[in-house]
Amino acid sequence: MGEQISKDACNCTDSPQHLNTNNYDNSINHQQTISHFDAINTNANDQLTEKKHPQSHQIDLQQTNKISSFSHLDQQGKTPTLVLRIIASATLEENQLFEFQPNPQQNVIYFGCKYKNKKGGYQINHFKIPSVDTKLNKKNRGQHFYIKYDQKTQNFKIKDLGIGFGCFYKTDEIKLQNNTLITFGQMYFTTQICYGQDLIKFPSFNNLYDVKEFIISGYPCDRQYFLSLDRDQWYLRIQLYGGTAKDDVYILGSKNYLPVTIGRNIDCLIRYYDDVLLSKYQCTILFDGYWKIIDGIEGKSSTNGTWLYLRDEQILTENMMLKTNNTIMEVNFK
Repeated sequence: MGEQISKDACNCTDSPQHLNTNNYDNSINHQQTISHFDAINTNANDQLTEKKHPQSHQIDLQQTNKISSFSHLDQQGKTPTLVLRIIASATLEENQLFEFQPNPQQNVIYFGCKYKNKKGGYQINHFKIPSVDTKLNKKNRGQHFYIKYDQKTQNFKIKDLGIGFGCFYKTDEIKLQNNTLITFGQMYFTTQICYGQDLIKFPSFNNLYDVKEFIISGYPCDRQYFLSLDRDQWYLRIQLYGGTAKDDVYILGSKNYLPVTIGRNIDCLIRYYDDVLLSKYQCTILFDGYWKIIDGIEGKSSTNGTWLYLRDEQILTENMMLKTNNTIMEVNFK
């Protein structure tokens, strides 16, 4: 494990599928298609092997190279310029820059996989981050996410708009709430929280026979033992889907809580050994008055990061990492 993000951490794929975050709510649509990623090899240091751009994408790369930075003639005052640098991508060149200098006439920019709307053909996005799948590019022409400059707080803010492939940011710690959406490795991770007395009544907990594993006090237990437990505690229901996960559901209890690790290693309580984009110890689930996920284990970060969906507006900070549509970007200012 380490801090370096590999090119394959962008989850590059020859045929990515659509993650429509607009349909993400209390009951996840199990028919919803999500991204499937190429399998690659890892070396002894748990670093991902670099994969070159597929030859079939060269035309797309030539087109995206022609993207000019979004700038304004009026750059007076102390307003900073936002610079997004491509770290890894299936369709864009490494170190390509997107720049945004806001002014009183323009304080927001939009990103998508197409510049123009299908109806009327007028421009709706300032920057294009295309998919490797041309059919998906045509299907998802809308505005995927925006970045705006708040003059009052003098901050740049980002928010996903619920269509397209989802926009995520890399974070070391995530406080879990109902309907938190996270991605790591080749998978997506969703959450629901319920108090024990309402466990059986709560709609999202009704079908306990779909649960792959019950985990109490840091150890797996069977359904019969779980149902006999005192209900005076909080429970976390997590579901993993995409990649090698098959809508796997786990329920964790909070009483006498011991950390639960997710990763490829044999001693992880939630283990996906065949997900090569997952670290040996990808993340740790903790309960300390509230549920949270810590990236990595014991202060050691995962190789490719744990990413939170930008459902709410988030302030952009220096060196912040963003991921969308098989592309990873770094935030800088000048």
